[in-house]
Amino acid sequence: MNRSKIGSITIESAIAFTVTLCFITSIITALSLIRTDILMQRAVSNTCEDFALLTPLSVTAADTVSTLTNMMPDGNTEDADASNTTSQMLQRLSGFDIASDRSLTEAVFDLALSSNFEDDIAQKYVEYNNGSEFFLPDTIDVDFDIDTHNGFIAVIVSYSVDTIVGPVTMHVTDGIPFYGDLELFLNGNEEASDEEEDVWGMNNLDRGQWFEEHYGSNLPHTFPVINDLQDGVATSYLSIDLNKPTNQDPDRVDRRVREEIDSLASFEGADVNIGGTTYNISDSDIEDRRLVVVIPSNSPEDTVQYIQGLESYAEANGVELVITTYGTS
Repeated sequence: MNRSKIGSITIESAIAFTVTLCFITSIITALSLIRTDILMQRAVSNTCEDFALLTPLSVTAADTVSTLTNMMPDGNTEDADASNTTSQMLQRLSGFDIASDRSLTEAVFDLALSSNFEDDIAQKYVEYNNGSEFFLPDTIDVDFDIDTHNGFIAVIVSYSVDTIVGPVTMHVTDGIPFYGDLELFLNGNEEASDEEEDVWGMNNLDRGQWFEEHYGSNLPHTFPVINDLQDGVATSYLSIDLNKPTNQDPDRVDRRVREEIDSLASFEGADVNIGGTTYNISDSDIEDRRLVVVIPSNSPEDTVQYIQGLESYAEANGVELVITTYGTS
């Protein structure tokens, strides 16, 4: 065998070895990525389950920052990151009076919870990986998308893993169900000496509870969708201060009322335990559906007429829309 043939065989062997090595490495990398994705799905799912058990239904946004960052099982709220989160949130929220827009709610969640979710997911990944950090994602980013109509918080997790071919980005999506209104309110009015006289000075949460008690609701405030069920009539109360600058936008008011109508129209009952008491309402218990919109008596007439224009929409969806006034704002 001459030298040229020997050299040719050597080159072919080297190429074959390299190709085989790359193939084996690719298979191992692919299997590792699949395993990482499975572990990440478990970690994300478990973190969402933990949060679903602990999250409050509606709280003031200022309290949300401290409450939500403290509620994560493995979160440490004493460190500088938590202090910075709180500072960022309060700065972002300053200058507002009442805020219930979904984008602001998501901003609160992103700032107050993302880092805690990311840390908790990483810890659970290591736990499910038998204590090993093998293929632990180098970066984990968490975003939230709130679906108020279906009572669902989508948790979108993006993570990156370094491989021999470079970083690979993958995604995991899970969710957290919630009952009631998941709206974050900024500034509660704690100075009102007479609640009945200053009901419109309350924040949305306190005002809603006040009206539920005022109208004699027989269900807890945190019961899903409806506030009262009597003689087969399921009633939901919605109070809107139409004199607030944030409610001067007709589209905003329209969206708010339509969401309530849609939620009430699609409500098929619920079986929940609240405060140690079980409440079981089935679709067959509901004969009629009524949405009561409470507004100040000095509300702008054009905005009131705009809401009245939704009566046909409500009727088409099997909901009676009732507009009533209380006090002035």
